[in-house]
Amino acid sequence: MKLKLATTLLAVSIAGAASAQSSFLSYSFLSAAVSDSDGWGGFYTGSTSSNSSGDLTYYDGPDSYFSGPFDIDGPSIGAFAGYNIQGDTFTYGIEVAYMGSEVGIPPLYSQSFSDFTDIKFRAGFAGDRTMIYGVVGQTYATWHDGGALDTFTAKGMNYGVGIDFRIMGQIFVGAEYLVRDLTGYYGTDSPSNGWHIDFNEESLQLRVGINF
Repeated sequence: MKLKLATTLLAVSIAGAASAQSSFLSYSFLSAAVSDSDGWGGFYTGSTSSNSSGDLTYYDGPDSYFSGPFDIDGPSIGAFAGYNIQGDTFTYGIEVAYMGSEVGIPPLYSQSFSDFTDIKFRAGFAGDRTMIYGVVGQTYATWHDGGALDTFTAKGMNYGVGIDFRIMGQIFVGAEYLVRDLTGYYGTDSPSNGWHIDFNEESLQLRVGINF
């Protein structure tokens, strides 16, 4: 009888210890995930989606108007990665974003951009949970004008403002207003003599990411 009681007590003790250890490990993991942040400095990455609107104009020479402007709109989705350097509150860094795009001329969208690559220099002010910043940089985009021979790269300046909110640990959500002013030349045409497009676009991007 005593042996049976002792065996029962031992089993209960082992089960209790295992349960306590499991609870401790679970608590430690969750605590690390939601712990106070170490600031906004360092590497970060995430995903983004946007909706764009703007206009596009065709030219058949350096300053020779051909047609347009045409309204242009559509969604984009992609990813971003960057690096921040933070002082007390002032924060600056660089970010690269790639977005697959359906931004084009409605209603058929046969003339459209298939992607945007944005290189952005960022600077702003950061608190414990919020960062407000401005951006300026360069964009490269692929324009399809309805045929294989009419696919080329447009490039130009981007600029805008954004805000990020840290929601849990190092995880953040944000919004960014970005303007792109792009020019692209057909085939072997050049700025001195060729057919080209001028593209002016505004987009509102929603972002989610994580700091490392």
